This record gives sequence, C-alpha cells and structure tokens, in this order.
Amino acid sequence: MTQFASRVALLRAEMQRQQLDAYVIYHSDPHLSEYLHDHFKCREWLSGFSGSYGFVVVTKADTALWTDSRYMLQAKMELGQNDIELIQDRVAGAKSYVEWILDRFPNGARVGFDARLVSIHEYSNNVKYDMIEWVDCGDLFDSIASDLSPLIFNEIKDHTIEFAGVSRERKIEDLRHFMKEHGLDHYLVTSLDEIAWLLNLRGSDISFNPVFYSFVIVSRTKINLFVGNTPPLDVKALDGVVVHAYDLFYQAVGALRETVGLDASKTTQKVLDVISTECRFVTSPITASKSKKNPIELAGAMKAHDLDGSSLLRFWIWLEQHSQDGVSEYQIGRRLNDFRSVYPTFVQDSFSPIVGYNANGAIVHYSATEKESTKIQGDGLLLIDSGGQYLMGTTDITRTFAIGEVTEDMKRDYTNVLKGVIALSSAIFPEGYAGCHLDILARTALLKEGNNYGHGTGHGVGSYLNVHEGPMSIRPDFNNEPLRVGQVLSIEPGVYKEVEYGIRIENLASVAEDRKNEFGHFNRFNTLTVFPFEQKLIDSKLLTHDEIQWVNSYHQEVYYRLKGLLSEQEVSFLKSKVKPI
Repeated sequence: MTQFASRVALLRAEMQRQQLDAYVIYHSDPHLSEYLHDHFKCREWLSGFSGSYGFVVVTKADTALWTDSRYMLQAKMELGQNDIELIQDRVAGAKSYVEWILDRFPNGARVGFDARLVSIHEYSNNVKYDMIEWVDCGDLFDSIASDLSPLIFNEIKDHTIEFAGVSRERKIEDLRHFMKEHGLDHYLVTSLDEIAWLLNLRGSDISFNPVFYSFVIVSRTKINLFVGNTPPLDVKALDGVVVHAYDLFYQAVGALRETVGLDASKTTQKVLDVISTECRFVTSPITASKSKKNPIELAGAMKAHDLDGSSLLRFWIWLEQHSQDGVSEYQIGRRLNDFRSVYPTFVQDSFSPIVGYNANGAIVHYSATEKESTKIQGDGLLLIDSGGQYLMGTTDITRTFAIGEVTEDMKRDYTNVLKGVIALSSAIFPEGYAGCHLDILARTALLKEGNNYGHGTGHGVGSYLNVHEGPMSIRPDFNNEPLRVGQVLSIEPGVYKEVEYGIRIENLASVAEDRKNEFGHFNRFNTLTVFPFEQKLIDSKLLTHDEIQWVNSYHQEVYYRLKGLLSEQEVSFLKSKVKPI
C-alpha cells in the first residue's frame, strides 16, 4: 500500500466512525491564510499537492482535488500515480465540489468539514444545497496525522513608526470611528495581516509572511488580543489592551453581548457558530486602509526595491559566471537569498522562489526541491520569480533570463510579454477604474499572436506584510474594487508553452495621481521595481518608437537608482545591461 493509500484509509476509517459520506479538506487555517503553518497542511499531507490554492474531497470510494490554472501542471506532477481526480477550478463550467458530491450521492449526503477552516461567505453558498447535511466534525487529522507539526508561536516584534508611518493608536481610533458609524459595539479581526497592520506588530509564525497567530476583539474602550506568545511591552501597556491566550478566543466571542461586527469573507464559520448576540456583516475597513500605503510606506517601498535590485544585479553577475557549471534550480533559489541577506534590513524571502528552467518555467508556480531540481545546462530560458521581506517594504519581481542561445520564437514571445508590461505601466486611467478595466492592456500583444495566460495580471502587495493582499487586483473577471492612489500592485503578464518554456516579466508599481481637469481625476502607475530586462530576448523590430523610448527611459532610471549601491565593477556590468536599444 502506498503512503497516499494508507493515509486515505486512515481518514476513511475515521469518516466511517463518524458516519460521514464525504469529508472536505480545505487548505486553510482559522484565519483563512493563503500561506500556512505546517500544522495546517492537512491537504498536502494527504495528497502530496503543495500549491497555495486547492482543496480535496474524500468519499468512501473516490478522492478529488480542485485547483486553478496556476497549479494544474504542478498538481499533475505532485499527485503522481495517486488515485485522485484532478479538477480545474475557477473556470467557466467548472463543477463545484458540492455538485461533485451530489453526483455521487443524488439522494443527499452527510458531509463533514472543519468550520474553523471555511469562511462564512463560502459556507453560506454551500448550505443552499439542502440535500446535504453539513457536519462540523472539527479536525479529523488530529487523530490520524500524528506526524503533522505542532503549532508553534514565535516572537512578536514591534513594527516601529519609522517604517509603519502611522501609529497603532491612530489606526485603532479610525477603526472605532467606523464601528460607531455602523452601530457596532465589538468588531472581530481574525485575518493575521490585518491584525499585524492594525497593531504595528510583526511575527514569524508562517514562512514568508511576517505575521503571528492571533485574534483581536476591538470594543469601544478595550482591545482583547489573543496570542500564543507575549507581545512587546509597549503593546501590553497600550491603554485598554488586554492580552489573553490564543485558545480562549472562541470562548470570549461566545460571551460577547451587544452588537458584533465582522467581515463574512474574512471570518470562519466557527466564529459565527459561537456568537450568541446580534451579528452584522460589514466589509472590513482595515483591508482598504492597509492597501493604501502612506508616504512613509511608499518611500520604504522605493528603498526596498533599490536594495532588491542591487542584490539581484549581483546575482545576475554570479549567474552569468556559473550558468554552464551545472548549478540547479534549487541552488539558484538559495543564492538569491544569499545576495539579499547582505542588507541588515532584509528579513526573509517574501515567498518560496520560483526558479524554472525551460519546461519547468511553464509551470506557473513551480517549486524546485533540493532532491528534485533541474540543472541549468545548455541553451534555453530561466524564469525566476522571487521577492524579499525588508523592514521597510515587500518586493516581488520576475525576470526571464537567456541561457546560451535562444530561438526567434522565444524572442517574439518575450517581446510580446514586454509589450504588455509597457502598455499597462504606461496607462493613464480615470479614477474609479478597477483592475478588470485595465487587464486587457497587458494581454493585447499576446492575444494578437493567439497566446494568453491563465493567471491574473496583478495582485496587491503589502508593506512588510503578505506578498498577496486585496482588495484590488488586475485580472479579467469583473470586480468592483477601484484602484486607489497609494496601492501597490504587480504587473506580470506571461506566456507558457507546455514542455518547452515559460516567460514572465513582473514589476511592482504604485497607483499615483496623474492629473485633474474638466474630464475628471486621472491616475497612473509609478514603477517601483528597478532591474533591467533581458535585452538578449528583446526583438526591437516588434516594438514601436514609444515602446523603445519607454524601455530606454526605464533602464536609465534603473541605472541612476542602483549605481550608488554598487561597486565600480558592478556598475560596469549594469551599464552593459541598460544600453539603449
């Protein structure tokens, strides 16, 4: 019996004991985090799939995994010969996991789940299927997966005003003003990045995200903070803050009286189940406030990208010296971290680096391991998507490098991806436009060639916080979240040729005011990332005069922002990479 088969057998035995027809395994934690502590990686423990999005349903006879286009190739590889049906999610006509269950149990089913791991919003969509009996049976893995890591709470640190720009007192005051406007006596904050932002604290309980496991109940005169480790003294001394053990949160919520407010998309069903008083659903005001970076945070983002660009330039020198030495994708990821670590304000990577050579570059969220990692040999393309957490900001950059000789098809595809970056980076757009109004600009050159990409064009980025944050995004599906001045987003079109190569170019940019006239307010993007494009892959004949001017102007800015951080030899290398095209 394989490891997968034995683990599924253990789960099915527990399901039988609890008289369940099916059990849903969400890739989540009690805070609905994208990245998880190892303790909550039950789906990966069972199936072997490690992507950041996806869920599994197990019945008495079948097992299926749902994930989106970013992870389909990765899932095929990681699931291997395991007897799991792979279903693409988030596409037109996709069958939901509830519909999949009803196909197997047309007369209804008793379906178990862990209410701590699903949002109120998603659960409310599920319960409309009245033929299914939903059973909150908690974490079935607690009794069958003894080798899952215990939840460990690490040190909590101050994120000082030098980097935060706004005091925690002011943020709490603004939140209480919102509560008053909406008639709320208590407001529940359960998203880890929102708690970290609200209290100007940072931690390391989850890899890559400087957050700490905690809950917060904000009341009119008191703040109850539920943590697994001791917060800094100045937080404990903050007027009205009472610190409790992390595990006491649900009990405290059940004891609340008067009106409780929460965001149904950011709070789990378990929280709603224990509330015994009036509850109102509101959109979290913290989400929007956190996304709009203040002047200190924007200046910090510029500085972080300068440090990041200089680190990556030193890496590029190293890469050109060793690209034919048989170094592996995994080793390259470690070297990226080494070069960033030179700076004292660098804390950690902002996500696990994606280093994909040739065919592996076509796997959008590919992750090389030490044991299974392709060596860089011969000719082709090397796609590297990486980022850093600096005390003053978070970075995320993708560049595709030429290794040896490249083909005309590679140059054409790269240049069309670059045209998408230029088109979106150059856009002037009316205030109030959402990302869905702009997404087509990044795809037009690719679509003309019959190409496209399955992921979004842009995501929000935190300020020394999560590398993915909302509420805004740039993607084709409709959303009504406008892009607001001060927000930081990625611009990252790409093209992926399965079993051949992948190309992606990514810069981060902030939304800035452009002009105001009789036609209204207009905004633009201010590029933060400073690192050259791969000129060996640019076919200048495919670029317009204005596009060539944009590239040359960008490269000039890269040179002037980075040269003060580089040695004379490094400046000489940089000059060779930013020559006018």
